[in-house]
Amino acid sequence: MNQSEAARTSGINQSTISFRVRRYGVTPEEATKKRKWSRPDSLATKARAHGITANTVRARIRNKGWTLEQALTYPLMWTRKADRWSSPLI
Repeated sequence: MNQSEAARTSGINQSTISFRVRRYGVTPEEATKKRKWSRPDSLATKARAHGITANTVRARIRNKGWTLEQALTYPLMWTRKADRWSSPLI
């Protein structure tokens, strides 16, 4: 099935299907299915897989000069003051 056929049968705009095929590397059939669209190699996707936010990863890289691997794998710590999980102070 090509993009125009997929658009016609699903009722989704062909430009939307074309965008999903280019951006996410899926087939036209996969582009018509409902799902959460995210790039598998994105920072947010990697952070979610490690149980932390993308903002935490970005801050660790920017403020501490860590590598992506360090920023993703360093554990969060509980802070009493904020009463929530946060990045440890180093």
